Order: sequence, then C-alpha cells, then structure tokens
Amino acid sequence: MSVGEDIEGVGVISESGRFVVLGAGPAGLAAAYRLARAGLSPLLLERAPRAGGLMQGIKNGEYSVDLGRKEIYERNPEVTELLDELLGDDFEGYPHRVGLLYQNHIIEYSMQFLGALRGVPLGLLAGMLSGLVWARLKSIGSTPRNYEERWHQAWGPLMSRALSQGYSEKFYGVKWIDRPVDSGFRRIDDKESKANGQPRRSLTNLLKHFRHDPDAERLWRHPKGGTQALVDSLVAGIEEYGGEIRFGTEVKQVNSSESGVQSVEFKSAEGVCETVNTKELVSAVPMMVLANILGLDSDLLKKDDRNKNRMTILLYLFLDAPSEFEHAWLNVTSPDLLIGRVTNYGSFASGMIPEGKGCLCLEVFTTPEDPFARRGDEEVISHMIQELVSAELLNEASIVDRRLIRLPGGEASNESPTWTSHSVTAFQAQIRQIENLYDVNRAGVDVALYAGLIAANAIETGSRTEFDELANPSKAPTYSQDKGAL
Repeated sequence: MSVGEDIEGVGVISESGRFVVLGAGPAGLAAAYRLARAGLSPLLLERAPRAGGLMQGIKNGEYSVDLGRKEIYERNPEVTELLDELLGDDFEGYPHRVGLLYQNHIIEYSMQFLGALRGVPLGLLAGMLSGLVWARLKSIGSTPRNYEERWHQAWGPLMSRALSQGYSEKFYGVKWIDRPVDSGFRRIDDKESKANGQPRRSLTNLLKHFRHDPDAERLWRHPKGGTQALVDSLVAGIEEYGGEIRFGTEVKQVNSSESGVQSVEFKSAEGVCETVNTKELVSAVPMMVLANILGLDSDLLKKDDRNKNRMTILLYLFLDAPSEFEHAWLNVTSPDLLIGRVTNYGSFASGMIPEGKGCLCLEVFTTPEDPFARRGDEEVISHMIQELVSAELLNEASIVDRRLIRLPGGEASNESPTWTSHSVTAFQAQIRQIENLYDVNRAGVDVALYAGLIAANAIETGSRTEFDELANPSKAPTYSQDKGAL
C-alpha cells in the first residue's frame, strides 16, 4: 500500500479508491470478511483498540465468556453458512434452558424440563389462575387506561407480574403504568391488537401457550469459546484474504457528491490525519455517528434513540464450582430485586469456562443518574452479590474473582423497535440516495451479520437494489426480549 502526500500535507491512501468499511462490530466484520474473500482488499477502520463491538468477549485467565447474554440466532441461511464456515465443530449445540426468577421461584420458559406447570409452585399457580378469572370478571365493560391495566385485565395482576412485568420494566426502563394503553414492547402486542382490538387471549389459548414451546424444537448453538471466538475467526479471515484493519482510528468526515461517496478522512492511532479515496463505503457505525460524519441533521434520530440516557451494569462472578442452577439465563421478574438478568455461561458452549467451575453475569438495566448507578464499584458489587445470595442462587464462598463493567447504553437488542420509527425510516431513505454507501448498523448479532454479508454481496455483484430490499432494517426478524413472558 502506498501513502502519498497531498498539497496540504495530509496522507492520501490509494488514489484509485478502496472498498472501505467503518466499524468492526459484527456487521462490519462480516462485510469486510466477505469482501476480502472476494479479493477486493477492504480497509476496515475501527475506533476501538480491538474488534467485536458488543460481540466481543471477556477474557479472564481460563475463562472466555460473552459480553452479557448472547444468543446466536440462525434465522438466515447465509448467516448459518458463515458460522459453520468460520467455526466448524466449534459451533456447538447447547440446551436452551431459560427461566424466570420470581420471589425465589424459577419458572421454566419451556415445558420440556419440568412439564406443563413449568416449576410454578401450586400456591403461586392458584393465585395466578384465580387472579386471571377475577380480572376478567372485573374488566367486563371497562376499558384499560394504560399498558398495565391492559395486561392486568387480560391476564390478572399476579400472572402479569410473575411472567413479564418486573423484567420488562427493568429492561425497557419504563413502568407499565406510564405507558399508553396501545403501546407495544413486542411484536405480539401489535398482532393481538390488530386481530382482536384488545390483548385478550382465551383461557384455551393460554393453556395452549403453556403446552407448546417452538424454541424447544430447535437446535441452539454457540461458539465453543464464546462470541470472541467468532470475532477472532472473522479478523483472521479478513487478514488472511488480504483485507486491512486499522484500530484506534477516528473517522472525521465522509466526503460525498451527487455521484456518491468520494473519500473518508480519519485520524490514525498515531495521530496522523489521512484520507482514503473510496469506491464503495460500508458503514457499521451507529446512525447518529454516520449522520454526523456525513454532515446530516441527527436531531430527529436523537429523539427516537431508545438507549439514550441508559446504562447496563454487568457484574461477572468467576466461581471455583458450577453454578447453583442449570439455566443458560434467568430473567428476573421479582420487583424487589434490582438485578434484571443472570447469565450462566456454564450452560452454554463447553469451552467458555474451565471444567468443574462456573461463571455468572449479573445485569442491572438502569440510567447514569440512578442513585444505585452513582454508588462506588465495591458498594454496587456487594449489593448485587447479596441479591443473588438472598435468591438462593449463589454460594458467596465460591467466588474467586469479580469484574464490574458499566456499559453505556441499554441492552443492544432494546434498539430493535427503533428501526420502525419515522425518523430512522426517513434517515434510511436519505442514505439510500447515496448509491455507493451501505448502512449495515443493526441490532442483534445475526441481523447485523446478515446485513454485512448482503452489503458485500451487493458490492461484489453490483446489485444495490438487492441490498435495499433484503437488508431493509424495518423488515429484519424480531423476537421477544421478554422470554417466557405474556
């Protein structure tokens, strides 16, 4: 690669133009990998000192675990083919056992483990069913005034709280009582509203919901060494096939004209300002970042940003013994606990933790202004540990190491509904007018990988229309974050 000097003393890379990718998260890595395999020698620019974004892993001695809870969905054949190509036999199946923690009771998401009752104690079950019947009787002729009343009338207060409300309010950061009655957190809300005008399943449908679990019929797989193994494989492949990755680079500006993107200006890790002439540009950076470097108005995007003023606190507990439960993760619906989710890496792929040991990740979904988030690290760690001990899910003596991470923003998959907002739809339409710019930033590992692959395929084949149709973010597959919820 030759670096020349323009008349202003700024380095110019490749006067003829290169295929440039911004951001080394899952989408950017997938795009760069596919472009490199096609012999197009992409240049991947990443601001951080390492690749992966939210897909990177946490290394601690023999432990190699994920950043929070990660599920690898295989909803697109192209993504499954990529994963098999990169990981081979290290893409392992695991028992997809998920639970809800409510008042020290673990309620199974799937009936395959504890049968139709799913571990619900008889006393709690009786309270749920009686509450359901009473709520239906009381709501005859009445109209719910908010989201909480909507579901309490449909399912009863106790069933709503135990199966969904506590976790949902923590995850989204919004109390149900403060949501409009017609607001939807999940796709099922919209479906039921359109079909029935109100979210009321019959008791027969409720029982059918508890008898059948589609997820139990699928094979769930995970990288043997955690998601970092997937990141490492993508990075190695990019470099093997002739791609180049620049870490510690800050993109300052994207220059474009009526004919499309002309060049990208950035500052290297060494502080040198450089310009790369661009044939095609794939952007995997957040939309607001892309808007800013393009010189576009990002105010509307800020209004619809579901993760602004959010924070996720992750506490890793490395154990010298297996964890006290077998589930891959538990969503915490108990309203008296700050913890929103507990991930148990010992129930994922075999290579994430040493044999005979364990590792848990406790998550609190909060805001930087929350009094709990403003406490010192040791106080936060102590409180979260005691919550899990009180739930009888942790032997504190088994902890051999701890690590606290305060992650800016909310859970990544919380962003999924943002893609259907008016401002994002309008921004995407504006971006599509730049013919050699492919915006692949997406929420969800498999959705992001898919967008990156489709962008690279479109560049290789010269079919931009295919990318706009197949990778339209508003059409991306979605899923309920309220696993096992109503």
